[in-house]
Amino acid sequence: MSDGEKNAEFAARLKSVRRKLIYTVSAGLIFASSFVAMISAHDWQSASLHFTSLQLFVSLLLTIAAATCLRIFWKTLSTELVAPPIALTIAPASGARGRDQKNTDSPLPSSAAAVHDTQEQKRYQEENRKLALAANLTSNLVMITNADGDMEWVNPAFISTTKYTLDEVLGRKPSELLLGPDSNPDTVKFMLEKVAQGQGFHEVELLNYTKEKVPFWLLMEMQPVRDHHERIIHFIAVGNDISKHKQLEQALRISESKFYSAFRCIPDAISITRVSDSRIMDINDRFEEVIGYSREETIGKTSLDLKFWVDRSERDRLGKQVLEQRTVTDFPTRFRMKSGDIRDFLFSCSLFIVDGEEYFLSSVRDVTLQKKIERQNEELDRALLKLAQGTAYAKDRDNYFETLVTDLASALGVDRAFMGLRIPHTPNKLRSIANYLQGKLSENHEYSYLDTPCESIMAGKISIFAKSVGDLFPSDSTLQEQGWEAYAGAPIHDSAGHIIGVLNVMHKQPLENPELVKSLLEVFSERASAELERKRTEEALKASEQRFSNIFSNSPTAMSVSYLKDYRIVDVNKAFETLFLRSRASALSKTALDLNMYCDIDDRTAMLKILNASNMLSNFEAWMCRADGSQLLMQLYGNVFSDPAGEKFMIVAFKDVTEQRAIEAEIKALNINLEDRVNERTNSLQQANQALATTLTTLNMAKDELVRSDKLAALGALVAGIAHELNTPIGNSLMIASTSLDHTKQLSKDFTSGLTRSGLASYIESTRDANDILVRNLQKAAGLIASFKQVAVDQTSSQRRKFGVAELVAEIVLTLSPTIKKTSYTIYTSIPEEITLDSYPGPLGQVLTNLINNALIHAFDNRPTGQISITAKIISDKSVMLTVQDNGVGIPPENINRIFDPFFTTKLGAGGSGLGLNITHNIVTGLLGGRVQVESTLGTGTTFALMLPRKAPLTAEAKNQA
Repeated sequence: MSDGEKNAEFAARLKSVRRKLIYTVSAGLIFASSFVAMISAHDWQSASLHFTSLQLFVSLLLTIAAATCLRIFWKTLSTELVAPPIALTIAPASGARGRDQKNTDSPLPSSAAAVHDTQEQKRYQEENRKLALAANLTSNLVMITNADGDMEWVNPAFISTTKYTLDEVLGRKPSELLLGPDSNPDTVKFMLEKVAQGQGFHEVELLNYTKEKVPFWLLMEMQPVRDHHERIIHFIAVGNDISKHKQLEQALRISESKFYSAFRCIPDAISITRVSDSRIMDINDRFEEVIGYSREETIGKTSLDLKFWVDRSERDRLGKQVLEQRTVTDFPTRFRMKSGDIRDFLFSCSLFIVDGEEYFLSSVRDVTLQKKIERQNEELDRALLKLAQGTAYAKDRDNYFETLVTDLASALGVDRAFMGLRIPHTPNKLRSIANYLQGKLSENHEYSYLDTPCESIMAGKISIFAKSVGDLFPSDSTLQEQGWEAYAGAPIHDSAGHIIGVLNVMHKQPLENPELVKSLLEVFSERASAELERKRTEEALKASEQRFSNIFSNSPTAMSVSYLKDYRIVDVNKAFETLFLRSRASALSKTALDLNMYCDIDDRTAMLKILNASNMLSNFEAWMCRADGSQLLMQLYGNVFSDPAGEKFMIVAFKDVTEQRAIEAEIKALNINLEDRVNERTNSLQQANQALATTLTTLNMAKDELVRSDKLAALGALVAGIAHELNTPIGNSLMIASTSLDHTKQLSKDFTSGLTRSGLASYIESTRDANDILVRNLQKAAGLIASFKQVAVDQTSSQRRKFGVAELVAEIVLTLSPTIKKTSYTIYTSIPEEITLDSYPGPLGQVLTNLINNALIHAFDNRPTGQISITAKIISDKSVMLTVQDNGVGIPPENINRIFDPFFTTKLGAGGSGLGLNITHNIVTGLLGGRVQVESTLGTGTTFALMLPRKAPLTAEAKNQA
């Protein structure tokens, strides 16, 4: 190879080294800027990785710089000293010298023996002298051997390099002195073969060793020297020491290896693109992994050919920016992969120039997962913040659980989240109450949780199946059909710790962070449990408030609720409106002072003082004014309570005791003037008894007259009944009056002869009892005369005992048989003998009598026939149902809700007083402790159902006695 060719080869290698050096420096700048950005963003893990890459780049840069300097030095050295091997044409010598012969003029042996011409000999000697001079001055190693290969002469450069002396060299073969363990045997064999064949060789590289076994490289060339008979008489070998060149090549190979190792091992995807045609010149292995295109598919193509850019305008804008600023760092963008997926990247690019050609060194870092994690962290923070705020974060409190599952799915990045509750009285089944599926809420559904992942959750465990959940539950059709890969869930508890439902998430990819999923499920399930309990408590509170409202509104006692801070009225009930003659609207937001309710303002002040001091008020009496100006003596009861918000209220109940106090005053006055009042009362009673007796006589006479008259037969029956009813109270009244008269006469006698204290006390006690009996009998008689029918039942006189219902009904029917026989209607009874009651047979008999009479008067409407059925059956161990049913005309719907009202009748003046059903209702619901139900259909008939306890409740008197 000529010097020109060697220099061209060297220049090409140097150019390659320079280009790679620029690549490396540019990549180092990009990674340095990325490293700074990561430090600023506190991304310590990525920063650590990039710092390692920066260290590798710095080392590589220093190595390449050193190699470049050595290259330049070698080029200079080669240009000055390296020359093609010397081509010797030495004439044969006339004789040979021994090894110990000294030849200071010419170290070369003579080769001119065959030359007979003296002038020619001188010419050869001059050439040999010049050749020897050149051999002594060159830095190349020169060796001359005989035809057998034994060394005859070496130049000073040989001695200087190998450290051998001339005496140690002469007569020895080069292979004996210079070869070592790492000398290439194939090269040695090649050289020996050439020598044996009498041929030369060119540019053979061989590793040699000095006397001290220090290796060095020689670029060898050897040529034979022939005489005029073409016989080989010498071999001349020239060796160029290329050790430094070899070291430089090795350093260059190492630097190239480091560059490509760094280029391929950098964690970011790197590409080198030629600016002039936008073609990709090289990519690293990470580029193939991230983008998906192989090296063969990428090299020589443009990014547009690969449809790499999602937004082409970004490519043009970034290219222009790099050309202007020469670098772009961490530009967020999106690239399309070979698979078609679009992912997020940080794009960095630097411009560099090699031999006048511009190139882009681009680095892209896939941050899709990082952004996904950031989004998940944002969703997680948002969800946890909203979760901590409770129901306040939901616009609609009713949609709380829908928002809960939506936030849970968003925070975990899963495809589905739902919440289900156990269906009451249905084993092994759940009903979802909130269902989030792939970005939207979906329909709720019911399902059995047996042989599903929910089964372990309903057993009380948080379950995480991070992958292959379908393989674990092959019989779960939902998992198989919809292709769910992962499942996780947590139980939901009530306040007692019982499991009432599940909170689940499902995903079509494996769960990346099961521990995070478990932690979030624990938090969200606890919040869901708390919210369910809150809702149940709220519903119970609403029900309680509704019950209180009903009791408050319908209570027969007048009540008001007011703010404690300013005493403004918040609410009043119907009884308040009735008692004070004020509408609810007129009282709201007013105070009792505004309404002038207290006759004496000091009473109000004293009442409020007591209520504020003790939070209670009892038996406080005050005169109060009604809306019409009338005054009533009220007994007040009060209490203070607070609502959930801490606002204090007072509730006050008002009891009208005006009449009660008037009666008490009357009794007090009666006790003061007892004798006068007794005489006055006795005279009044005698007059009343006389009036009653006269009335009874008149009625009896009327009765006799009506009996004799067919047209007044019905009236005669009525009078007979009234006479019978009046006989007892009037007889009792006469007897008491006469007895009191006797006692009064006796008292007068005693007063004249000497009245004792015990006698007076006995007279007062007997007179009080007599007056009480007399008043009751006269009131009863007066009521019968005024209304022709009993209006109320004296419960205190009712006798309680055990009796058979069938026996009682038979007695009632027998009693009414005279009346029934006068009609064309029949009574049918069907009552089992074993039905017994511990109750009040008298009041119950009156109820049955009223219901039968009501049917006879109203049910059949002059129909020729009709039937009344009385039946009974046992409902439970504690109750029976007694039914009175007729097949009459029925009750119109508009009257059905009024039939128990007092004085409501459709037969006024035709046998109806309007009190029968009212008395019936009061007896059944009061004394007997039951309830009455009525069903009626026009044209079909009416049914009265009495639901009676088998053991009637105790009356107030019985309770006091107990």
